[in-house]
Amino acid sequence: MYIRWFILSITLLPIIAACGNNKPYIMPGHSGPENAVYGYMLGLSKHDAKLGCPYVQPNFQWWCYDNSKYSDSSFRTLTIAKIRIKGQMISGRRALVAIRALLCRGGSCRSISESLPRSVSQFQATYTSANSCTTKTTAEPFMCVEVKGRWYVFLSGSC
Repeated sequence: MYIRWFILSITLLPIIAACGNNKPYIMPGHSGPENAVYGYMLGLSKHDAKLGCPYVQPNFQWWCYDNSKYSDSSFRTLTIAKIRIKGQMISGRRALVAIRALLCRGGSCRSISESLPRSVSQFQATYTSANSCTTKTTAEPFMCVEVKGRWYVFLSGSC
């Protein structure tokens, strides 16, 4: 009886783990761009910089922690639900990660659904656009960078 339950639980575990995501087995971590974005988004969704900031590139983690103290910080004002990783595109040590989520701030909510470039040749233009400081009218993918074999969310320092 216990052996059947054990075998059934091992068999169902991957299915249960995949239910919360479009892509199975995405966990917070640094092994890939999707993992870093998922970890950062989970930190934002729980209003906890200690969970989210370790997924920001190392030279900007201090800024992430410092910024989280202010009342208008995304860690305090943004509510995120239904986070789904849609996909990633990697080019060398840089990557773009598209998500789908429900973002709420101040009682107003909107659904975002980001898209990846259609080809590798469009990667640079999309990465540059996502890195610009202009107000965006469309959802753009998260930028990521690989540092010493670990992936991080890239926050632009020029804004």
